[in-house]
Amino acid sequence: LAFIHNKDSIADSRWSKILQQNLFESIKSIINAVQENQGFQDNPNAQALVQTIENAALSDHFSPEVPQAIKSLWEMEFIQNIWINRKNYSINPCASYYLSLI
Repeated sequence: LAFIHNKDSIADSRWSKILQQNLFESIKSIINAVQENQGFQDNPNAQALVQTIENAALSDHFSPEVPQAIKSLWEMEFIQNIWINRKNYSINPCASYYLSLI
């Protein structure tokens, strides 16, 4: 996923858009699960990461902080607990594949 970090010419390819969409769908499905469960109100750092990710979803490209925001959110313990219990939520079944590539 070098295109995420703007390190490769693949950024202009049609595949980069598909991968970007899959990545956003994956993290968004987990964000939605958290919001259905406990929400982010007790974790200001997670709230800021979610805001960065949601702002990027409205854009046509990743800014440099977006991959780090996604990675940081994915690595949080409560996010991993949601993933472990994913059968209780509507989470993209391929989410861990895309999110672990960052």
